[in-house]
Amino acid sequence: MLFSLDKGEGLREASSLQSAFHCLKTMEIKNSIGSTSELEFIAILLERAVNIKEVNINAKSSMRQSMDFTQFREKLFSLPQASSDLVMSFPDLKLGCQ
Repeated sequence: MLFSLDKGEGLREASSLQSAFHCLKTMEIKNSIGSTSELEFIAILLERAVNIKEVNINAKSSMRQSMDFTQFREKLFSLPQASSDLVMSFPDLKLGCQ
């Protein structure tokens, strides 16, 4: 088990998530629903994964066009990152020109 929330500790307090993740280079999340828990988990990894280069987040099909997921995306792009080389993408979303 990577971490346990049984004793009422949040993800940030879980002792197994206190160190840096030097070997993490890529991350893919499938069927994301844009939850607060997902956002917190990704935030922890982005803060501590000093060598991460790529994060791909695939939304659950029912969430792809929702306003909630759009807000989730915006929050993700505003998170602090340990890696200056990070590219975050949402390959299954049909995004217009920005």
